[in-house]
Amino acid sequence: MATCRQFGGTFTCTCNVGYVGDGRTTCTVVQCPALNALANGALSPTNRRQYQDQVTFTCNTGYTLVGQTSITCLVTGAWSASPPTCNPRTCPTLTAPTNGALNPPGPTYSYPNQVTVTCNPGYQLTGDSPLTCQADGTWDRSVGTCAGRTCPTLNAPSNGALNPAGPTYVYPSTVQVTCNPGYTLTGDSPLTCRTDGTWDRSVGTCAARSCPTLTAPANGALNPPGPYSYPSTVNVNCNPGYTLNGASPLTCQTGGTWDNNVGTCTPRACQTLTAPTNGALSPPGPAYSYPSTVNVNCNTGYQLTGVSPLTCQADGSWSSTVGTCQPSQCPVVNAPTNGARTPPTGSNSFGNMITFTCNTGYVLNGATSSTCQADTTWSPPVPTCDPRQCPALTAPAFGSLSPTGRTSYQDVVNFNCETGYVRNGAASATCQADGSWSNPVPTCTPTPCNALTAPTNGALSPTGPYTYPATVTPTCNTGYTLNGATTLTCNPDGSWNDTVPTCEAVQCPALTAPRNGTLTPVAASYNYQNTITFDCDRGFDIVGAADTTCKADGTWSNRVPTCRRKMN
Repeated sequence: MATCRQFGGTFTCTCNVGYVGDGRTTCTVVQCPALNALANGALSPTNRRQYQDQVTFTCNTGYTLVGQTSITCLVTGAWSASPPTCNPRTCPTLTAPTNGALNPPGPTYSYPNQVTVTCNPGYQLTGDSPLTCQADGTWDRSVGTCAGRTCPTLNAPSNGALNPAGPTYVYPSTVQVTCNPGYTLTGDSPLTCRTDGTWDRSVGTCAARSCPTLTAPANGALNPPGPYSYPSTVNVNCNPGYTLNGASPLTCQTGGTWDNNVGTCTPRACQTLTAPTNGALSPPGPAYSYPSTVNVNCNTGYQLTGVSPLTCQADGSWSSTVGTCQPSQCPVVNAPTNGARTPPTGSNSFGNMITFTCNTGYVLNGATSSTCQADTTWSPPVPTCDPRQCPALTAPAFGSLSPTGRTSYQDVVNFNCETGYVRNGAASATCQADGSWSNPVPTCTPTPCNALTAPTNGALSPTGPYTYPATVTPTCNTGYTLNGATTLTCNPDGSWNDTVPTCEAVQCPALTAPRNGTLTPVAASYNYQNTITFDCDRGFDIVGAADTTCKADGTWSNRVPTCRRKMN
């Protein structure tokens, strides 16, 4: 808009406020600079920039306006203010989880930033990633946590333990593997839970600690024979005729050592022997032990009545008693069959001489005379009158010939078996005219013994079957005592000299209930392994063991407790 005036020949126009012109005819409205589109926002209207035009600015969701919300085109052709800016809305600072990180690390985040949450090796994210800064300046979710990766459950080895015991382990846990006393670890410790959730090694094993090899004592044995490891026990047994000097059983301890040394088996001692009058013992003693043998000798001119040698037996007794030494007598000599002697009787003392003659038809076989010697023998030997000789016979094992040394025609030899043996064959044989015997020599076999049954809670040594002259030793188990014969001997007729004994349980002494208390059960007597339980009356407390057991040695495992009145 313009107002025009003419002054003389000049025509002048004046533009209204807000308009500009060339001073002559035309006025145009004042224009302000064009406005650029607002980053992350908008202006309205978009095509207005003339004088007095007003432009309003708004920001997109997630952005805040910094500056004037509206500006006006001024008469000067400038805007009343600079256009504002739309700045992203800021979200709160994030803190990386323990054992994790944020990418980008911050500290400042704004809409629509995204942040990736990662965990260090060995850890797993509990939560979601990425996080997004939202238009309202809040995060769409919270930062998660980084938990250690879980390793598989471990099982403690037999006779061992894990520390910590589990059952859950996470990276970077370490677990110590230990073995109980008496066991050693085969494997490495500690175990470490690795970043990939696996263990760096497997759980080892706990092997029983070995104890040194034991050597059985001379004349003894170990049961069991070995090898040994914790907590083995070994019984040390001595052979019959020997006694143990030392402890049994031996126990393999946690440190791989034995609680005692192996003892020794020493021969069982026999009673002292006294030499007979006019005789001597060899060896002379005085001490003898199993299995010593002692010869009993008589002086010259004396003869032993008894057995020699004597043997010290496994039970400490002698096989026989010491005999006596009697003055020497030569055996009585009869006239030879089909012959005669002079003098006809007697004359069998040392130095006596007898002469022999044969009847008609028989020939003297030997010297015509014989003298009684100091060793009780005749010398030369007594002759025989033999028309013909048969082969000499040998007595059967465990038997004898009667008479011995007879091989002449018509001689009859009887066969006898020792007591306890049975003859198998003819009872006698006769020397026949052709020089042969009418029957062969029989055999002598041991008489069978009756069967024996071991006592209850005991055993027999040795075990059957038995034949004469067997000897059997009954024994009882621990906690039982032998009631009866300690040795059974098979008689010549196959019977036994005694009955099998019994094994009676060891008795413990009677007990009296504690004062103000009771014991259960109440019995007249108590045997090995019986258990008694103690209790106190109402208002009393028991002081001591609540029960006791009868042990193998006849003592109680615990003393009788007392009953103490309760304190209010």
